[in-house]
Amino acid sequence: MEKTTIYLDKDIKMHLLEMVADMSRKQGKRAAMSDIIRYALREYLEKQGRHLNNGGKTEIV
Repeated sequence: MEKTTIYLDKDIKMHLLEMVADMSRKQGKRAAMSDIIRYALREYLEKQGRHLNNGGKTEIV
């Protein structure tokens, strides 16, 4: 896994922070915004016909 910087507009950041707060309350532990973003990007890649293998590299199917 590599660290990267992404720039979010105010509305997206606000909604992500709300989601993190809700998840943290439900789970009883601190949720991470990065987990939500990683999950969303994986879903997006799947819908675009790209699949991540176990090594984390993208395969085109």
